[in-house]
Amino acid sequence: MTFKLVTESRRRVLIKLLAGVVVLFVSGCATTQSNRESTSRAQVKHRGYEIIIKSEGRTHYFENRVPHCLAYTLAGEWDFAIQEAALRTPDGRGFVGVQIRATDGMPGAPRDDSVSRAVAYYQADTAKDWGRLVPSVVEPFPTSQREGVLLQFDEVTITPETAARVLGSKKLKIGETVRIEKRVIVPFLPGLVMVVTVDDVLYAWQVLDTVQITEHPRCWEPTIRERFPGVLR
Repeated sequence: MTFKLVTESRRRVLIKLLAGVVVLFVSGCATTQSNRESTSRAQVKHRGYEIIIKSEGRTHYFENRVPHCLAYTLAGEWDFAIQEAALRTPDGRGFVGVQIRATDGMPGAPRDDSVSRAVAYYQADTAKDWGRLVPSVVEPFPTSQREGVLLQFDEVTITPETAARVLGSKKLKIGETVRIEKRVIVPFLPGLVMVVTVDDVLYAWQVLDTVQITEHPRCWEPTIRERFPGVLR
């Protein structure tokens, strides 16, 4: 599975890929970007550098900040979540967040790889959020060519302190037992990882089946205008 990298110098990128300089994951149809999709019922929403387009039963997410710019597609209708770079279903039950994170400043020994550093970081960060160490399990994630992992935490009970501290779409009740969102962590470039945060691993599969990266200076603006003509003003 390979990330689809879209640049103005595709030949140069292909040479790098063949040389093993860049490791990319996630498949996608090469013809998708040139195909114009129906925009008669397309809905577009903006939030800062983020854009979502709902069309034909799918939600397309585009990040238009600075390269590396992410894009992916989810089945059904999604809206912006409270958190940056994240989406949530209208009923509040589904959550997806996708980020590229640098691991240089994360905990771990110098010999540790980027994925191991990211795992240690999120374990420590979760302990900070909940005021205690939360037991977790790290498992291989098969779609990442055996290099990525799935990080899952045990359920936790809401305390008055955590109820006021933890972000969410619904108000948490004291004594309620909740599940902490899962994280799929895959290596991206040296010193960088892609982190997919979900409440259901099925959403991670959708992200990793459709995610694309562009290095275009204007990120996804040209692609959006091509695929969804008239959506951007």
